[in-house]
Amino acid sequence: MLAFCSSAITFDQDEKGLLLVCDACPQFTPGGPVRFAPLSAALGAFRFESIIYGSFTAPGASEAVLSYYGCASHIYQHGGSVLLRKVSGSWEFVDHELSIITDHCQTYRLHDGRDILLCQSEDGGQGQLTNWVFTCDFNDTKAGEQVLIHVSDTSGTCWDREVVGSIDKIVVGDLKGDRVSDLSVFAQSKAVHVPREARDKFGCHEHFRPSPGPYYRVDFLFNGTSFTVAPWSAGTREKLEAIGDAEVGVRLFREPHTQGDGVPLVIEH
Repeated sequence: MLAFCSSAITFDQDEKGLLLVCDACPQFTPGGPVRFAPLSAALGAFRFESIIYGSFTAPGASEAVLSYYGCASHIYQHGGSVLLRKVSGSWEFVDHELSIITDHCQTYRLHDGRDILLCQSEDGGQGQLTNWVFTCDFNDTKAGEQVLIHVSDTSGTCWDREVVGSIDKIVVGDLKGDRVSDLSVFAQSKAVHVPREARDKFGCHEHFRPSPGPYYRVDFLFNGTSFTVAPWSAGTREKLEAIGDAEVGVRLFREPHTQGDGVPLVIEH
């Protein structure tokens, strides 16, 4: 923390427990350097949410990815991630990735001996909630975020047609029999019609609560460097995307985009 906080470090408390908080935004954040008065995590002060150890830029490297919250607006996902490397017993700053939130991730080993992060996240606003699964690869230059699947739920928008959807489970396992861990994502999604009488009421989503949609399983195969949609999941992919507010397949982001707070990563092996 001393490497990032331009002034004092203190402790704060929220529902997650004890937090280490800077009383000013670090220089590399959009809000930096700005002091907070009064100091409070609830006001958006810079704080670390999680830390994951691994070898992210080179095999055998002793590194850590720290996800932080604060000092950034919603368009930047309210935070980002910092990459550190341990050199001669001390942790050194390597890189900062604004808007890539890694507080609900686990490491996944590539064939070259490096680690990437396998993550799940969600973001919401104005009655719509989006869940997605993505990987994050910290190489020697910039992090690459690949979104594998995203499913939205618009049941809070009070539109005539809504979609009820979520990503509920991720299973890591060998799907090809080659001793390489692949990925299965279990999601639910369905389109529903919202009755006019419900739409006309204030807070219509409280008067109309559709049941969950059917489950869909989408498999992703790992080729040593990245995941691709399994051929046998092509039909499921078409069904999900036909419902609407869902997309299956790898997309690469290298610029800030809305992602928001994370959700618990449910991974089985």
